[in-house]
Amino acid sequence: MSINHVVVWIDYDQACVSRFNRALVKTEIIKTYATAPETLPAERSVHAPDTARYFDDIAQAISDADGILILGPGFERLELLVHLRRGYPHVADRIVALETVDHPSDEEMVPWARKHFSALPLAA
Repeated sequence: MSINHVVVWIDYDQACVSRFNRALVKTEIIKTYATAPETLPAERSVHAPDTARYFDDIAQAISDADGILILGPGFERLELLVHLRRGYPHVADRIVALETVDHPSDEEMVPWARKHFSALPLAA
């Protein structure tokens, strides 16, 4: 059985879903459905239909994860957590932590993953 840990870096424009086993194996970018790019992130709402669809796409992408770490610079990670608890409790139960992080590179995500998924021998 392979272990499937996921690190999600999220903001209002996109989510970067990175899967780890012994090393970073795959990164997927999920774009928001927001139709008004001039809309400030603070004016967008977790209750907006485009935001709900965005969070649904993320939930589907991480639904098979054994462990989930959510990173991001703003409130989006908290809003995603609320969305997952309401609509995808089986996914929310696998979240190990939420962390405030600006925008890490793939290489910078490995130490975050190692910190939170310590049972998994991640490659450097």
